[in-house]
Amino acid sequence: MQKLLVLTRHSFLTFFTSYLKDTSIVTLYLRLLAIVLTINFTSLIFQFSDLALLDVPVNLNTVPLSLKWLNIFSYISYDYSLYVLVACLILSILIFFLVFPFWALLFIAFLYSALIFRFPTFLSFQWDILLIEVCFFSLFFISPKYFRYTKDIKYSFISFLPLMLLIIRLFVHSGLVKLLSNDIYWLGLSALDIHLYSQPMPHFLSFFIHYWLIKLNLGSFFVYLVFLFELVLPFGLLIPTYRKITAGLLIFFQLCILLTGNFGFFNFLVIVPLILFYRLSFDYDDDIQKYNFRFSFKTIAVGIVLCVILINSSFKLFLFKSPVPIMSSTFNSMMLFKSYGLFARMTTKKTKFNVFVSNDLNQWFPIELNYFDPQGYPTLELVQPYMPRIRWQLWFKFLMPNDALPSWYLSLIKYIASNDFALNSIVKSKPSNNSYQYVKLCYQSIVFNLNKETRFRYPWMDQSFSTCDIFDTKKISF
Repeated sequence: MQKLLVLTRHSFLTFFTSYLKDTSIVTLYLRLLAIVLTINFTSLIFQFSDLALLDVPVNLNTVPLSLKWLNIFSYISYDYSLYVLVACLILSILIFFLVFPFWALLFIAFLYSALIFRFPTFLSFQWDILLIEVCFFSLFFISPKYFRYTKDIKYSFISFLPLMLLIIRLFVHSGLVKLLSNDIYWLGLSALDIHLYSQPMPHFLSFFIHYWLIKLNLGSFFVYLVFLFELVLPFGLLIPTYRKITAGLLIFFQLCILLTGNFGFFNFLVIVPLILFYRLSFDYDDDIQKYNFRFSFKTIAVGIVLCVILINSSFKLFLFKSPVPIMSSTFNSMMLFKSYGLFARMTTKKTKFNVFVSNDLNQWFPIELNYFDPQGYPTLELVQPYMPRIRWQLWFKFLMPNDALPSWYLSLIKYIASNDFALNSIVKSKPSNNSYQYVKLCYQSIVFNLNKETRFRYPWMDQSFSTCDIFDTKKISF
């Protein structure tokens, strides 16, 4: 028993007294993260006018105080949203040049969490939450004292643990929701037989990979690999001996996802911390007996925060909830410790989408949309790491019944019919600058065409007749 206690104490002290060997990896991490942040904020600024036209911001007077007090829009108007985005972009550039990296990440997390309230429809994706969490948990190994990053800082292993647990939680939650959803395609190991064409934005490689999966009957095998990579492999990040190989395999997993569909900046945001973990290597103090803890106020405060973070991470990892209700509400206001779970239930079809406008219900003029060809089929173009957010939300709309029309979709219909040449991020061309009264939206289920003779020229095949909805824009109300 005494030997066990000595071994436990030795392991505990080793855990706290190990320091990063090569600090240049933190420089690389900050610059890679800055690139991902810059891409995201640049794309949001490009789409800003369209998102602002369609989305309805949250009324902060109706939200709990715990969600309100940390929101910058409690103190300034939503009219300043574009300036907030520009500020985030400037902060991202400062991070790339290693200027005030701690404060830049802190303010990005603070400002971006507020922007989610300004754009509750178009910034509600899980990778937006992940962006906030990555910025926040990176603060634990970046010192706030320095104007610029310096290599002379000592980094202990414990400071990287919150970010590491975040990445583990992302993978494990994504695997658990697939099992707990009781979806027949995941449980029947056939999810990848349909996913590559039914996902939000497949690209041209999705078609070819889908073809080879079906031809070689490898769908079920790769579903097993997905569960292995999401439910088992991530825990190897906690074991020094296996950390490098684990991070390498998880990076490979993300690269495979990049090759099968457009997911914006999400996979790049996951890869950046994994590159950091791949290069993590620590020196251990052999003479642990001589090590003395300095119980200063700062040490105690940081220790308490770390304990709260680690305890909450452990609970959220498996139980999907925080251990204390007040802790849950506090972290929710900061957009932290959210549950993840991508593609818990599989969709079984892709939608062909055609839009027409008219003034007399007899002569209809087609509207050409970005990311759809003139016939309404998805173009299978590669657009990542850019994320066309209106196009993504259209995919969610296709999953809903026709009588469930969100307000942003009704706004989209009205602006398509108007003579205002807005919505350039989604509308490619209009027949003229006239204003139209009626809009016809036609939907048709499609799948990949695997016919050997035509598959390269005609990748899509119709499944059923089109269903069309006609809207009188003068009668649309919100």
